[in-house]
Amino acid sequence: MSKKNITTEISGIFTPNTKNDIPENPGVYIYKDSDDTILYIGKAKNLRKRVNSYFVKTPVFLKTHLLVQQIKTIDIIIVNNENEALLLEATLIKKHLPKFNITFKDGKFYPYIKITTSEEFPRIFITRNKYDDKNLYFGPYISSSNVRATLEILQKIFQIRTCKILPKKECLEYHMKRCSAPCIQKITKQKYLKSIAGAIDFLSGNTEKIITDLQKNMNKAAKELLFEKAQLYKEQLDALYALDQKQQVFLSSEKNIDIIGIYQKMGSFGIVVSLLKQGKLSGKEGFIVKHNKDNENKFTTMEVLEEFIINKYSHNDNLPHQILINPEFQVICPELVQWFREDGIDLDIQVVEDTDSQEYSLLNLAEKNAHVHLEQALSEPDLLQTLTDLQKELQLTNFPSTIEGFDIAKLDGTLASGVMIQFQGGEPNKDAYRLFNIKAENQQDDYIAMEETVYRHYKKLITEHKALPQLIVIDGGKGQLSSAIKALDRLKITTIDIISIAKQEEEIFKPNQKLGTILAKNSPVLHLIQRIRDESHRFSQYQLHRRMDKKMKS
Repeated sequence: MSKKNITTEISGIFTPNTKNDIPENPGVYIYKDSDDTILYIGKAKNLRKRVNSYFVKTPVFLKTHLLVQQIKTIDIIIVNNENEALLLEATLIKKHLPKFNITFKDGKFYPYIKITTSEEFPRIFITRNKYDDKNLYFGPYISSSNVRATLEILQKIFQIRTCKILPKKECLEYHMKRCSAPCIQKITKQKYLKSIAGAIDFLSGNTEKIITDLQKNMNKAAKELLFEKAQLYKEQLDALYALDQKQQVFLSSEKNIDIIGIYQKMGSFGIVVSLLKQGKLSGKEGFIVKHNKDNENKFTTMEVLEEFIINKYSHNDNLPHQILINPEFQVICPELVQWFREDGIDLDIQVVEDTDSQEYSLLNLAEKNAHVHLEQALSEPDLLQTLTDLQKELQLTNFPSTIEGFDIAKLDGTLASGVMIQFQGGEPNKDAYRLFNIKAENQQDDYIAMEETVYRHYKKLITEHKALPQLIVIDGGKGQLSSAIKALDRLKITTIDIISIAKQEEEIFKPNQKLGTILAKNSPVLHLIQRIRDESHRFSQYQLHRRMDKKMKS
């Protein structure tokens, strides 16, 4: 859902004394102190019910007690449904960074298997990014080798395509019996979608039916003397059994259980959720809460865990049967169960009391993983801080949450290509990358090619009413920067910050600035700009050589 689809209505300002007048609609509530500073932003299915839950006589959590003491006014924003409330809450938290909100950063260290159910003929592939879109994600998986093995087996059994764009003729995957070639109608759409349903069952842990069907098909083929076909089914069964043996059974229970480990160091927190499906460890998720030096609040481990559970499971369509946590957090279990029950969610949250049990061993494992996860995160540069420093050090007008980089590549005096790459939150967003084959007569003129690439990209965004980035990074010096600015001027775009980086001295240029800026060699800001420049250069060279190969083959 895009932000522009949200219909909001500011419904007035309330106080703790008039909180019973708050309507019972879904929406977002904003607590402010006497100086009109935002203390906390939250979402609710029922605004009146949620707000009133804070003002009980004896709040269970210290954080809630301290918060309630400071609330003077309550702003509310009514939206159409819970999903809009969730999106609006996230947007407002990122914008205002209230001191009582805890921000959980997804570690994104572990791979997922993605099935693009939004497409006519869904494809399957490995990804490390999980988006809130119309597709299905399975995982995360413990290791890349495990997820690759799983994907290979899925391709052997279900023959699902992996190509990004349907080709005009069958590829090698079809001849290797790893794809059913919907591109050339070798399979009907109905049968293909049946294969997709089988893959979804497989990834959901429902393998018994798949095994039974494969055995029936193998026996049937053997009886009909179709030995090659029978051998294919046997190979699929063998691969499935081999994978099943690799997945160690930890619990006899057939429930799906999440085991949460948390570790704290110097005000920052690492959280790892071990995911068990039908007793098997299927993956883990990592999250980080980094200490905010500008925030006077010091959160306890219990407060962070409570907030994490509420955030993670409040809007989750795939809830586990049970959540297990450390016995020291026993006090929050009944309160959390009641919290979810008020929202119509039946969630079983328990502590692991038996120290000799397999569950306790798994809890210890999750806590060790949380420790390692936090240490890794603390040793890496904080991307949010780096982006904040980038805005400050280069005196940018906008906070650079979305950055787009441009580069031009030339080959053999006849071909030139321009590319646009995108970083969101300091990380590459490869789905947004774009290639432009230069149309100008003088393709070898860097400046003309740069102006054309920038102009064509942003003209298309404007025409399609799509969002513009906050910052543009040009690979080159003053000349390339001037060419890009010409393109923006032609489109009357004045809201985007733009810089260029010249490779020889790693000098950074801005519009209307005679001298460039040279950042310290160990500066995280410089490293981020270099990373964007290097990625745009890598992508431009890769695309140009692909274009050259096609030209030679044609």
